[in-house]
Amino acid sequence: MNDTERICNLVCELLREELPDRILGEVKACILDYLGVTFAGARELSKELKAYLSSLSGEGGGAKAIGLGITAPAEDAAFVNGVSSHMSELDDGCRFGMVHVGAPVLSALFSLAGCIEITPDAFLRAVLVGYEVTIRLAATIQPGHKLKGFHATGTCGCVGAAAAAAVALGVPADRLKSVISAAAASASGLLEMMDDPSQMKPFNVGKAAQNGIVAARFGSLGLLGPNDPVGGRRGLFCNMAGEVHDGWFDREDGKKYMISSAYKKPYSSCRHCHSAVEAALTIAEAPDFCSKDIERVVVSTYGLAVAGHDHTDIISASSAKMSIPYSVAAALVLKTGGAEAMTEQMVRNPSILELTNRVSVVEEPEYSEQVPAKRIAKVDAIMKNGEVFSQKVEYSKGEPENPMTRTDLENKFMQLALSAGIMPERCRKIIAAVDELDQTDHGLQSLYELL
Repeated sequence: MNDTERICNLVCELLREELPDRILGEVKACILDYLGVTFAGARELSKELKAYLSSLSGEGGGAKAIGLGITAPAEDAAFVNGVSSHMSELDDGCRFGMVHVGAPVLSALFSLAGCIEITPDAFLRAVLVGYEVTIRLAATIQPGHKLKGFHATGTCGCVGAAAAAAVALGVPADRLKSVISAAAASASGLLEMMDDPSQMKPFNVGKAAQNGIVAARFGSLGLLGPNDPVGGRRGLFCNMAGEVHDGWFDREDGKKYMISSAYKKPYSSCRHCHSAVEAALTIAEAPDFCSKDIERVVVSTYGLAVAGHDHTDIISASSAKMSIPYSVAAALVLKTGGAEAMTEQMVRNPSILELTNRVSVVEEPEYSEQVPAKRIAKVDAIMKNGEVFSQKVEYSKGEPENPMTRTDLENKFMQLALSAGIMPERCRKIIAAVDELDQTDHGLQSLYELL
């Protein structure tokens, strides 16, 4: 099999096999996490997203723009939901692929759910397919993909969203290659979108979800595509990868379900910041620690976390979410790494900004050698009296090795949904509906009506 055929074969395998209860539980956890972050992002960008939807011709449609109270055609809703789901920087991902997963995949699927009938089983399998394809594809081409300047959530997420949408749409197996062809041709996303004061990073995610639906629908027509749009001599790997790491589409050696490698995010910043944030939070809780007594802070971490994340000139909340110095300073001053530390008002806090300028980020080669198995950061807070508070984190909260509990995830969902104006009783009903998604033929419909 060539590389494209490996992807198609994976999809077919996942449709045939009986899924373990543990994996179904992980799929449901990803769904709940997605809904919380999407509600939060919709609130944060409500004015702009409503204006965008109102500007479109052909308004209306059966798909919900989650958290906005507006419906639109599936492709348009998928774009908006994709933007919302990535806006708060709290969406899930996988360190092996350096990719956010649920944002493009679930934005496509929930938008389709408003326009076509999807059985609960098909929906859950589609989610799993999207996660498996996205993570495995990204892990195959990272870190060279990132070093070339591509945003894997936009590129690999598009292919994963297309595969998921194909399952939801019931695309026949002999047309999956056409779907992957269309998705590979649509895959795009530039890391430049996160630089400077840019607020455009979520655009990559919205387009991945939108293009995933378009690719699935167009591919279902059965038009003949190239033999190997992913691994061909002018295909996705050739143009977007540096080194290609074979074996990620093999389901042996503990890699039967890569959804198990997905992390959930407790802190509202880029995942490359999280180990440092967690270390800073531990320091901040020390009985004799006071952030006002800090002389300077040194963050030692892996090389891929430094470039693009070591800036101290914080122009906006989007800039703050990408900055290790700001995220660490906020954790030390506020004793939190949550969304409340990343508001436009908070990123102008003089105490945090002053400390941000005294945080330096350096590469520790030993830590770089352990990526992607570990994402390590060590924070040294050097005090004015010469005392040093140090903390090292190897697996930040939310990684499979240090997971968020079910209670953690429910609390995260409640906090984000309540902050977006969702009433408590409705929040509890959404949690229950996710849990019971596959217990009745109308489980997905019941959940969708609550959104």
